[in-house]
Amino acid sequence: MEFIVWIVTGSLVGWLAHAVIGLNGERSRLVSMAMGVAGAVVGGKTLAPMFIVAPLDPISVTSLAFAGGAAATLLLLANVVQNRWNF
Repeated sequence: MEFIVWIVTGSLVGWLAHAVIGLNGERSRLVSMAMGVAGAVVGGKTLAPMFIVAPLDPISVTSLAFAGGAAATLLLLANVVQNRWNF
């Protein structure tokens, strides 16, 4: 169940980054959503347990925040790399 929540969170962050903020404008919306999902899975599965001392529930606000933050960071880094090296 938590994996589905991370997928939804990542795709929502990717869609918002593409549609509202305008990150990765040269790429398609689907690529931005896929990158958001990848960032959310990494953030929820690896980063959240490293920084949280208490045992995590399958779906917690903290792991959701880490998933969203990692997805946004990945999208921002992809935008910087694309603008810098024109990929």
